[in-house]
Order: sequence, then structure tokens, then C-alpha cells
Amino acid sequence: VIDFATFEVTEEKNERIDFWSLVESIADGYDDVSFDDDTRSRGLICMARPVALKRCVTNLVQNAVTYGKKAHLSLRRSDNMILLTIRDEGPGIPQAQIDAVFGSFVRLEQSRNRQTGG
Repeated sequence: VIDFATFEVTEEKNERIDFWSLVESIADGYDDVSFDDDTRSRGLICMARPVALKRCVTNLVQNAVTYGKKAHLSLRRSDNMILLTIRDEGPGIPQAQIDAVFGSFVRLEQSRNRQTGG
């Protein structure tokens, strides 16, 4: 997520971000999203472009809700990284397509598009 949020060319500068608060605020915007309120995860700070990072996490959460009905988010520190886990109730991604989902603007189902809903 951070790599994606820092990759795009933009004038936005990296800032110290309370990642826990950002994820909590995104989760609060959805009825079908729960957020693991683990006090050990509070105050996890990262350096990123705030608008880009929020857009990236929102996109992931929106996809989880759209294709997986309900989503559950959790955060934890892992060595020198912050790990955001998003679980949903969807069918999952076929093993053969896992690498493809990390490209920009990828839709796995060719039948889904903006006109047909997906």
C-alpha cells in the first residue's frame, strides 16, 4: 500500500501519518466494515502522501465490500513495517491471477466494467 501511495507522480509531499487513525476513519465510513480495535496498533506512524494513501486504502476497502460483501480490517507492526490486513467474504482471487491484481487499474473479470458494475 505504501509503495503504491508513494509511486505515483504528484506534487503531494510525504508526511508523518497516523495510519491507525486513517484506517479507522475509512472503516467508519462503511456499514459492512469492521476494524480490529487492538490498542497495540494505535499510534502506528508511517511516512507517505496522505491523499494518495487514503485513496489507496479506500480503494482496497471498497473492493472488499463490493466483491466480498463484508470486510474486516486489522493493523499490526511487523518488524519495520505496518501490516494492513483486509479480509472479506468473497470467493477469493484465483491463484493464477494473484500477480495480476497488483497492476494499476486491473479488473480480473473481463465481463465487469463501469457500465455493468465492477
